[in-house]
Amino acid sequence: MLADTFRGLPAEQGEFMMSFADCYGAILILAYALITCPLATGQGNTTPRDLYFQTQPQVGDTAQNAPTQRCSAAPQATPTTRVPDQDRRRWSLQYGILQIESSGSLIGVNPSETLFHAGDRIRIHAEANQRIYLTIVELGTSGKWSLLFPSPTINEGQSMLAPFYFCDIPESPTSGFVFDDLAGAEEVFLIVSLDYIDLGSLVSYLNHQQVGGPDDQPLSSREIKILRDLTQPAVIRSRDLIFEKAEEYSLDNFKGTIFYASNASTESDAPQVIHFTLNHAGRQGK
Repeated sequence: MLADTFRGLPAEQGEFMMSFADCYGAILILAYALITCPLATGQGNTTPRDLYFQTQPQVGDTAQNAPTQRCSAAPQATPTTRVPDQDRRRWSLQYGILQIESSGSLIGVNPSETLFHAGDRIRIHAEANQRIYLTIVELGTSGKWSLLFPSPTINEGQSMLAPFYFCDIPESPTSGFVFDDLAGAEEVFLIVSLDYIDLGSLVSYLNHQQVGGPDDQPLSSREIKILRDLTQPAVIRSRDLIFEKAEEYSLDNFKGTIFYASNASTESDAPQVIHFTLNHAGRQGK
């Protein structure tokens, strides 16, 4: 349209006006970009920790301190099996391994840098910024798969976590998971989903396969995807997840290393798998 407007002008003037029009169009595009890009950049550069605290309701926080107010009561049971569409947004999960000291205090440790020993006690911590469904499974040194969460003794047996529901597994005042005398590695998987999933049958399937049982337990497409992530943790793709490690201090909960993970976007509703390994040495002489 601009070229047609200047078609009747002398050649040099027409070229100048077209060049001016091109520059003017470029300026408009640049101005639009400057207006819209900060919003997009701000969202794209939001770290999992920032996302977690941005949605924390009415809790003061600094760059060095974790919030001190937590929800401690389990949410009421709900018949829903999915997070409503209007509530689906980027989630952020605060999670970690809390080592229980002899005093009873909790210290967040980095499992990739920690060698546990016989008698060490730990809890698995998880807390999300929005309603999610959480499943935690473990592959023990013996090769047996176990479903750690949901548990009948925690959160009324539900896998649904309300926003900022402080969830420790096993729940206080229990002694926590205790490492035995045998050296080995425990593979722990946290599966986060916006739709309800029951992975009890998948755990049974994995244990059944471990002893060479017949393949007579059909799995859904979602279970097959999760199965692939559980059995091939070394090739879990992180393109759909963003991770962040932080040092936090919370007077009423824990201090030390904690992790944050969030989905990269809201476009995919597929369950996401977070994996870490707990290495432990045997008792001396074993």
